[in-house]
Amino acid sequence: MKTQSPELVALVYQYVMQQADLLLIMLSADAKVKYVNNSVEKLAGSSPVGKSFDELILNFHGSLRLDKMADDGQVHLLNVVNASGLPLTYYFRFTRFEDKVIAIGQQDADEIDAMRRNLVDLNNELNNLTRELHKKNAELEKLNIQKNQFFGMASHDLRHPLGVISMYATFLNDEIGTSLSPTHHNFLEFIRNASTLMESILNDFLDYSIFESGKLELKCSSFELNGFIEKLSEYTQHLAQQKNGRLLFTPSPTPIKVYGDEAKIEQVINNLTSNGLKFSTSEPEIQITVEAEEGKAIIHVSDNGIGIDEEHVPILFKPFNTLHAKVPAGEKSSGLGLAIVKKIVEAHGGEIWVTSSPGNGATFSFSLPSS
Repeated sequence: MKTQSPELVALVYQYVMQQADLLLIMLSADAKVKYVNNSVEKLAGSSPVGKSFDELILNFHGSLRLDKMADDGQVHLLNVVNASGLPLTYYFRFTRFEDKVIAIGQQDADEIDAMRRNLVDLNNELNNLTRELHKKNAELEKLNIQKNQFFGMASHDLRHPLGVISMYATFLNDEIGTSLSPTHHNFLEFIRNASTLMESILNDFLDYSIFESGKLELKCSSFELNGFIEKLSEYTQHLAQQKNGRLLFTPSPTPIKVYGDEAKIEQVINNLTSNGLKFSTSEPEIQITVEAEEGKAIIHVSDNGIGIDEEHVPILFKPFNTLHAKVPAGEKSSGLGLAIVKKIVEAHGGEIWVTSSPGNGATFSFSLPSS
C-alpha cells in the first residue's frame, strides 16, 4: 500500500478540521469541550471551548453516558443548540483518542434536501396566498369605495325631499293646526318627527361616508373651551327639561384653550349628551366636566342612564352598532353616532373612552390638544 505524502495528509486534516461541513468536538473525560472546528463555532455563534458538552447538546446531561458512547460504535441522534437557541438534529459518532473523546456530527443530506424542498413548497404557497390576499384586498377596497359613494349619493339625494316633507308638515301645523282635530294634529307631528329622524340618520350616513373616504377636512382654530361648552349646554338643557331632567356643567378652574374644528367638536358633544338623554328613563341628569392636563383638555360627559354591559364596551365605537343597550323610549338610530364621534376625536389627535356598569349610567371621556 502506497504511503501518502505528509503534505497531502496535512491538507486533508486541515479540510476536515476547519472546512468540512462536519461538527468536530474534542471532549475531556468529564465531558468538557477542549477543542472544536470552525463549523461548531459558526453554529454556536462563539467558541464553546471550556463549556460542558450538555451546553451544546439539548438534554444531554443525565440521559447519556459519554464513556459508553465512546465504546459502543453506534450512531447517536442528538439535538445541537444553535446561536438562536433552536435545536438542530445531527448524527454523532464518538471515538476515544488517548485520554479524550472525539465527537463527529453530521446532518443527513437526504433529510436536509427534504426540508429544503418543503421550505420551497411552503414559500411558494405563501407567495400564492399573499398574491391572492392582495387581490382580495384590492377588491374589498373597490367595494368599500363604491359603498361610500352610494352612501354619499343616497344621503345627499334623499335629504332634500325629507327636508321638504318636514317643512310642509310644520307649515300645515302652524297655519291650520287650530282647525285640525287632535288626531289629525298628531298625524302631522308624526310626519314631522319621522322625517326629522330620517334626515338625522341620513346625515350620519353622509358623515360616515366622508370619514371612510378620507375626505374629512377640519377647519381648526384656537378657542376657549369652557365658554364654548357653556353655550352648547343651553340647547341640551332645554332638551333635558322636556324629559323632566337637567344638565350640570362644571368648567375647569381656569380658562383653557384648545385647537380644533368647533363645528365637529360641537357634533361630538351633542352626540354624547343626546345619547345620555336617550338612554335615561325618567328625570335624566347629564353632567359635563372639563379638566386641564398637560398639553390637553379632558371632557367628561356623564349620565344616570341604564349603563352599558362590560361585554359590549369593545364594540361600542364600531359602525352600525346598536347592541350595547335598548333605548328606553324606543328611539331609533343609525348605529353610526359613536363611530363618527371616535373618528372626529381621533382626527383631532385625541382619544375617547368610556367607563360604565349596568344600572349606574355611563361616562364618556375624550381629549383634545390644547393650543
